[in-house]
This record gives sequence, structure tokens and C-alpha cells, in this order.
Amino acid sequence: MEVSKLVSRRFKETPADCQIQSQALMIRGGYIKAVGNGIYTLLPPAKRILRKIENIIREEMDAIDGQEVLFPVAMPASLWKESGRYDSIGSELLRFKDRSGGDMVLGMTHEEAAVHLARDVADSYAQYPFMIYQIQTKFRDEPRTRGGLIRVREFTMKDAYSFHTSQEDLEAYYRRCYDAYHRIFARVGLPHVVAVQSDSGMMGGKIAHEYMLLTEVGEDSIVLCPECGYRANMEAAPSLVRNEPTEPKPLTKLATPGVKTIEALCDFLQITPAQTCKAVVYQRNQDDGVVIAFLRGDLDVNETKLRNHLGYDIHPAAFPDGEAPLALGFCGPLGLPEGVAVVFDSSLQGLEDLVAGANEPDCHLAGLCLARDVGRIEYVDVAKARQGGVCPACGKAALDIRRGIEVGNIFQLGDKYTASMGMRYVDQDGSLKTPSWAAMASALAAWPPRSARFPGTSTAPSGPSPSRPGRCISAAYGPISRRWPRPVARCTASWRQGGWRCSWTTGP
Repeated sequence: MEVSKLVSRRFKETPADCQIQSQALMIRGGYIKAVGNGIYTLLPPAKRILRKIENIIREEMDAIDGQEVLFPVAMPASLWKESGRYDSIGSELLRFKDRSGGDMVLGMTHEEAAVHLARDVADSYAQYPFMIYQIQTKFRDEPRTRGGLIRVREFTMKDAYSFHTSQEDLEAYYRRCYDAYHRIFARVGLPHVVAVQSDSGMMGGKIAHEYMLLTEVGEDSIVLCPECGYRANMEAAPSLVRNEPTEPKPLTKLATPGVKTIEALCDFLQITPAQTCKAVVYQRNQDDGVVIAFLRGDLDVNETKLRNHLGYDIHPAAFPDGEAPLALGFCGPLGLPEGVAVVFDSSLQGLEDLVAGANEPDCHLAGLCLARDVGRIEYVDVAKARQGGVCPACGKAALDIRRGIEVGNIFQLGDKYTASMGMRYVDQDGSLKTPSWAAMASALAAWPPRSARFPGTSTAPSGPSPSRPGRCISAAYGPISRRWPRPVARCTASWRQGGWRCSWTTGP
């Protein structure tokens, strides 16, 4: 085919709505065309690249005994009701009715479909372990799309699901998946991909890892320790602080007119943020009940940790004018109204001379000693790790916070989904048992975030997404270069007989 016939159009100027360099290069180079908010058409050059990435992923999944399947994009809601996720997942899951009035969903992940298949074909211990995977279109009704293919609503994802009869077998296979992902990212030419401990989120399970591409345009924060190699996602990283011992002082009320922020309070009293008790106010999603997280004034709340501790969803407090049940800007742990849920971060433990809100307008309390003035407190970790913080692995104050893009996930799901969906097999002794499983996920078009999962009886989920080629440009080869990594390039060029020739190969 002649290049002049290529169905693609290139532009000299950067479109005005481009947010990051890779998005601009993808549009200017004729790789993608926006159809709607977070929905793109991939033009022939991008489709060639996508096919090469898919082939690499297939080879690595087949190498760890994977079997490729293809689940439907549209599924009956009854499957998701079996697992409980139909009601627990918010508006990201696209729900609709078919012509007969039946409830349907568009798959954002396929754990339910995987269990639906496996529970009818794997009823004996002799059939375990096994892993199935697919490369399929997913839809997530993302409220805030960003950066072209960086965060989209429709994307291509590889998701895999492994099923096992023992925890030991699950863990051994989880390691094979862990290594396979590193090989995939190396083969497609993505440098600086690291595996970090992560929160399992809506997937459930106790053990999970994310594969993060380190780049300044990343949307996630990664916690690294250069001293010992510790790595974790910000959502999962513990926040450790070392409080200096202080002498208790009498509790006194101070007039602080108009002083509603930690910064203003520190300027007013000439103290440091670490000497204050910050109050961050939230509301429960189900009934708008008030929840207050108290932590040291120089730290920020990690909302994922807070939600996991509470066991329900929350949102930042938003009260109509004049109807707030609290003295906002002056909230403290003493004298709160009844019915307010309170969480104390572990950063406050041992502090005996704090400044906190007095729960009265324009007033603060000085000399607050939580053990003396509040009494017995259960401290939990709900704060974000910070730059220069204490590493939970080696204990050194050396944490480094970097930005990254999520390009894959693996999860140990245990019997989540398999138990709730009634999956059983006959064990060697004739008894009925529930398998455990894992999941893997990855997004292909531009390696989209939160797009791949990998469940199992003892399943280990995994999934790199073939749909994020834009990340390869911006992160691997800089904001100016338009070279693709050779294994996934749309074509290769060679010098022959006094001129450059292009080869439009589609293999890896």
C-alpha cells in the first residue's frame, strides 16, 4: 500500500484542547480521532501498533499456560447481582435495559463472566489449576477523562483469571504472573515500570500489585524508598511519623477571630503545623452523616485508607449556607455534637500539647492532651505518606514521592466472587470446596488506568492494556520525539539502494 493512500491525517498545529504532549502528538500524527468524551477512533497507524502490543501480550500469557477466551461486552445484570457488585459500584458501571426490560450492564471488568464460565466447566480438582484470559473492549463511565488515551471511557484491556485449589498454588502462580508482566513491559519498550503494593479497591482481596510507569504526567502518586527499594502506591503506603516528646500544659481557650485554616492558625500563634490537630470533615454517602478525621496539621487525609477503615463511602462535606451542624474552621475533638463519627490518625498518638478547634466560632484550644482530655482513643493510619517520610521497611526518613501511570494490576482475590457466585468443585476426598483465584489486568490502547483485572478460584488477576500507546511516546521517548519503540512501531525504515524504505509489518 502506498503511504498516500493511508487513511490518516496529520496536523502541524497542536489542537487547543490537548492537555499533555502525548495527546497532542497522537492527534497531530494521525493516530487517534475523538468521537466523544473519552471515546476515540484508532486510525490505521494506531491499530497496527495495538495489534503488535496484543501479540506480545498473547505470547507472554500463553507462556504461563493461559487459554484465550472472549467474554461478551454486554452482560445481564443478574451476574453482577450475584457477586454483589451491581449495587456496590457507582455510576462508573453503565447500566441499561434491553428491549424486553431486562437489566443489562456494559462490562468494565469481567470477573463475573469468568466465574460464570468456570463454575460450569471446572467441577473436579483434576481440572485445576488453570488460567483464562481475553483481550476485549471495556467501558467505564469515567467522570473525568484526561489526556487523550491516558484516562478514557472506552478502552481495550487484557484481563486474565486463574483458578486454584490451594493458597500455595495461588501464590506460586501469582509470582509467574508478576514476572510475566515485567517481560511484557520490557518487550513493548516501556522503561521505568515498577511494581508497587496497592489497594485492591473494588476488586477486593488482600494482596495486590500495580505496575506503574514513572512519568511526570502521571495521575497516581508512588511512594519509593531509595535506601531499601520499598515501593507502594500512595493509597496503600503506611504513614509513619516520629513525634518529639512534649510536656503537657493546661487546656486554655484562645480567641482566634477569622482563623479557619492551619496556615492562618500557625501565622496567628507563631507555631508549626506539626503542633496542631487538623480536622477534615466528610459526610457518609448513604445518609450525609458527618465524619471527622483528626490528624497532625502537617499531614493530609488518605481517603482510600479512611474509606477502608470506615467500611462505607464518604465525600467531602458540603452543607447549605447557614445549615452546617459544626463550627466549620474551628472543629476539634472536644465538645462535638452527638452522632458525629470520629477517626483519629496515628500521627496524633503521644502528643500532649496540641492546638485544636474549640467547636465554637472564632475559638481554638491550646494545650490539648488527647490522652488526658479525650480519654481512650483507637488510633488508625488514615494519612498520606509524604516526601521525606519514614520508610515502613527500613525505618529511614527517605521516602520519595513520584508520579506514575498505572499500566497493569494483579490481585489475589481468594474466594471473593467464587463463593458469592456459588462456584464449587469436588476435591480429591470427595468433598465440595470453593476454589480461590487471582486476576490480572492491563489496558492496551494507551495502557489505561484501572482497566485490567485477573480473578480466580484462587485466582490471580492481571492485565496490561494494549490501548494506551500515547504513554509510550510521552514517557518512554520524551515530549519531542515521535519515535515508537521498535517492537511496537507502526513500520520500520531501512536504507536500501540509495533511499529509505518503509516496511509495514504487523508482527511483533
